[in-house]
Parts: sequence; structure tokens; C-alpha cells
Amino acid sequence: FRTLYGGFKGIYIPQVFDQYSTEHVLVMEWVDGDRLVPDGAPMTTGVIPVIDVAIQCALMQLLETGVVHGDSYQGNLVLTKDGQIAYIDFGSVSFVASTTMHTIVLLLLHLMTGEYELLAEDICNLSGVRVDIFGVQYEKLTNDLRRMFDPILARGIASFSFQGLAEDLLALASRSRFALPSYFLNNLRTLALLESVALAADPDYSIASRVYPYVVDRVLYSRAPELQTAIQELIIENDTILWKKLEKILLNSSVLIQERTEHAKRLNEERQTRFDIAPKSTKVSSLKKPQSSRARLYEGISQWMTRLNTIQIVDKPRHPSDMLLRFLMAPNGKSVRLIYMRQLVDNIDFRVQKRIDTFEQWLLPPALQPKPKFQKTLKETLAPLRETRMQAKGLYQRLRFKGISHWLRILPSAIGIWCRVLLAAFLRLATRLISDALEIATAIGHLNAKRKIVKTRSKKQFARRTE
Repeated sequence: FRTLYGGFKGIYIPQVFDQYSTEHVLVMEWVDGDRLVPDGAPMTTGVIPVIDVAIQCALMQLLETGVVHGDSYQGNLVLTKDGQIAYIDFGSVSFVASTTMHTIVLLLLHLMTGEYELLAEDICNLSGVRVDIFGVQYEKLTNDLRRMFDPILARGIASFSFQGLAEDLLALASRSRFALPSYFLNNLRTLALLESVALAADPDYSIASRVYPYVVDRVLYSRAPELQTAIQELIIENDTILWKKLEKILLNSSVLIQERTEHAKRLNEERQTRFDIAPKSTKVSSLKKPQSSRARLYEGISQWMTRLNTIQIVDKPRHPSDMLLRFLMAPNGKSVRLIYMRQLVDNIDFRVQKRIDTFEQWLLPPALQPKPKFQKTLKETLAPLRETRMQAKGLYQRLRFKGISHWLRILPSAIGIWCRVLLAAFLRLATRLISDALEIATAIGHLNAKRKIVKTRSKKQFARRTE
């Protein structure tokens, strides 16, 4: 735990003394501090940066690394004298599988976007219950989720709160007869606790602006197969791209990041110096011994893992058009590209096939003309492509694509798409020509056979008449 999260600025993980620890006793460094929410002590906005870092660490545990403090309630989070948050009491540490982490990511996304049918499926997957076995309770769970969260989401994504969320899910689990992992509920309570501390210091604080953009980034840009499949289910329906739903996801994420950045700038001006979260030396008890080579190795691993996995809670504002381009060029955007490519190939193929049919009807006699290969009408073929182009064009205009930089970024992908489209269209054309040639050759063979039969019959009839 210290190796993974000890490098966070603002997070302190006590040192373990191996020489004094046994299988049943864990001896750790004494941390001098106070409760995260001291009794009767007023909270100031200076604590907000510390809360942001703590939320960052909690999300990383649950959604990135899978090494989770299993009992991170208020009593096990200590605010140190130098303004850091220290984790104590490591009697319960859970290890979460990658598939479970992906399920939790999707659960948070579907919860915050109001996709209740998918949310019910995520809850079943997280609790280990098969959806097909859940039966009638699955529909009841979906309706219960809708009644529970619709009033919250109706106020806007920025008003989403984690306070009471774990208790609501626990009550729902008791009614619907499923069980959620304890580490998941405990970390939801941790996020709720951190949110309550931040709200006590600043009533305008929004935890959704910290969680939602990260979850969206994980789903849109992750290479995990489970998340790639999930984004296809979310924005693609019956081979149709749901541009408006994709636009809503991108705009919500961009707006929340913008609001968070402006809010952070305002708080930085008001922050008190006593809540500075820059790394400072923490006094260690007399049990601490000189750092060994093993400890130095762990410290290096900790710094490397932190640079690799750190979630940027305070991020620069991102334009939704940049997010869209990044998604379309990412592995998760492959399904969108494939649908567009298929529509382009159908369009080109339709036009070429119609011209070949017209040319064959003009050139060949009816007996040698192959059967028409393209049975679709012009409306059936061009309607999907026209709809996709119109919606994509409207999305580009609403997201304010300006400047040549956007088009230069998408140019390599566009060239690659058109090369594949032309190659696929050429292969279809070659297949058509080969098929037509075989049909014509077969028809000529049948005609020659008929002629031979006619000639043979004529000779026999002539011979009979001569006799």
C-alpha cells in the first residue's frame, strides 16, 4: 500500500517496521495528527486541495490498482500536523480483480448518466448474480433505481452526491436479495465522508466534477475489452451511432472540468498557508532505523507507480471537440469508425454496382446477362450514411470545431479510413466481376450445349427423312 500510494503529495502512509512485526502483530510508525473532522472545529477552504488528493487516492485504489484499504472510515483517516491525510489501521486490505474494477467504472458511469438498465446489470455483475437467473427481480431493480436516482439527476450532473449512496444501495440490496462487496461500500462511504468535509468548508463543492470526468476518460479511452464493449452498448444501437448521447457525455465532462478549474482558481486565492499540501518531512518515532536497500527500492517503485497511475483531479480545461477527436482516434472509437466505413463502402458499392448492371444490360444479350447483385434501393443504401453525416456535421458545429489544427489531427485517420474503404470497395468490385464472368461463361456453355443438341436432333431428323 505504501509502495503504490506513498508518493502522493498530500497522502501519508505510515512506515512498517518489519523487525518488530510478526504474523499476528503489525508495528507501524506513530502518526501525530487529529481526526479528519475535529469536533467543533470550523472547516476552511484551505482543506479542499487535501480532500481532492484524498479523492484521487480513493479512486485510484478502487478503479486503477485494485489494492484497496478495506476499512477507510473516518476513524482511520488522520489529518496530520502538516496538512496531509494519513491512512492507518491496515487490518483489512482487499485486492480487486481487473474485471471487477471495470465493472465498478461502468457502474459509476451508468449511475451518473441515468442508464438504469445497464446500471442494474452492473450491480448484478458486481454482486456475482447472473442477470438471466435474476428473472423478474431484474426489472424491479431497474425501476427501483429509476425512482431512487431520477430526482437527483434531474437537478443536473453537477449536483450528484455520494452522501448516503452506500446506505441506499445497501437498503436496495436487502430488498432485491443481492450482496455488494464490503470494500466497495466502504470506499463509497469514504468518498461521502470526504465530500461532507469539503462541503463543510465550501458549500459550492462538487464531487461529481472530480469523479465524472475521470470515469468518462476511463470508458472512452481505455484499452480494456470490457470497457470497449461497454461504450459500444452505450452509444451504438442497431448499427446506428447515437451522436446526441455521445455529445451529452462529452459536454458534461468538459463543463464539469471547466467549473472545477475555475473553482480551484478562486479557492487558491483564499487558501490559508497552514493547509499547504507540499510534501514536508514528517517526524518519525524513535523506532525508525536508517533506510535499507530494500526500502530504497520500494521508494523508487512507489515514485514510478505514482507517475504512471496518478489521476489528474485538477486538470486543465478540455474542449469537447478535442475529447471527441481523441475518442474517434482511440481504440474505443473503432466501432464508430467501422460503422462509418461500412456505410461508405455500401454507398460506393451501390453506385458502382448500378453502373455495372446498366452497362451489362446495354452490352450483353438477355440470355447472357447476369442476375442483378445489388437488391437494395437507393433510399435504403444512402439513408444511413446521410443520417450519420448530418448528425456528425451538427455535432461538429455545436462543439465548435475551429482552426486547421483540428482537421490536421484527424487527417491521418481520415486518410487511413478512406484507404480501407477504397480497398473494401475494390474487393467487392473484383468479386462482382469474377462472379459475373463465371455466370457469363456458364451461360455461354449452356447455349453451346443447347446448340449442339439442336444440331444433333436436326441431323437425325434429316437422316430419317432421307431414308
